Amino acid sequence: MKSAFAALLAIHAAMAPGAAQERSSPRSFPELLRAIAGADDEARTRKIDRFLVGRAADDSDTLKARLLRASDRLRGFSLRLAAEEFRRVLAAVPRRERDLAARALYGIAQCEELLGRIKPCTDALQRLKREFRDLRHARFAEASLRRLQSRDALAVGRPAPVFTVSDVTGRSHSSSAVLGRPMLIVFFAPNDAESVVRVSRLLQAFCTKGGRVEDAMLFAIERDVARLRSFAKNPDQRSKQPGKNRSDDQPGLGQSTLVPCSGAFLDPVLVQFRVQALPDSFLVGPDGTLLLRSPTPAAVRRALVILSDK
Repeated sequence: MKSAFAALLAIHAAMAPGAAQERSSPRSFPELLRAIAGADDEARTRKIDRFLVGRAADDSDTLKARLLRASDRLRGFSLRLAAEEFRRVLAAVPRRERDLAARALYGIAQCEELLGRIKPCTDALQRLKREFRDLRHARFAEASLRRLQSRDALAVGRPAPVFTVSDVTGRSHSSSAVLGRPMLIVFFAPNDAESVVRVSRLLQAFCTKGGRVEDAMLFAIERDVARLRSFAKNPDQRSKQPGKNRSDDQPGLGQSTLVPCSGAFLDPVLVQFRVQALPDSFLVGPDGTLLLRSPTPAAVRRALVILSDK
């Protein structure tokens, strides 16, 4: 009788939703990659976290999954969390897994650079060159060190980076085509309502004092292009605040140039401007000189008034 009761309990447990979900959970890293393909950020994180439960810390697939989670955090600008994850991987990786160690070390360097901590960033890059010279990450380290040597090139009063990008519709835009007019450049997260509100205020300040809405380049940090296209159709819904309505004659985000941006260290323009937080913004003068970084709307208006008086 006891064995029959135990069998019934086992059948009930096997039929439970959690058990079915557990059976379908990925068991290897390739299976995990297939499971998260096309998933949104929240589902992607949940699947990676579930995959890591109960796994050996130095298992190869475990380390790859943790590197994936750290990279996702880096792209989303959760820089301190990403750096901690990269360091844990580096501490746990066996000597035979040199490629994983190099990836973790390069991730640490990326986080430190974006956090503005140049000394630990340089130390990590130098270690990459010294201990992993036969791997491709050593070449990445060399390129990063050259960029760090010229990091003072991006400063107020110096020429702003020149770039050519494609907007969300596929149309090409070049910063050189805006020479002779002021340009507003903004990096923001379209899924963050507060970020969208701040960008909307900057855009309105830019346009009310002589800037052209089409000369505002808005780089949206969004991996899902379909979701970004949906945002582009009606972006101003997220920029409205309770009790405040934007009048129809004010510029909206939908009229500006919306550019898909892959995220930290994946987008070359983002790297050129050394974006460290979101939103980050830049006002470029008619001669291509960087006039302001992270300006307030009031600062944008004052700068444009000065330019119009010249």
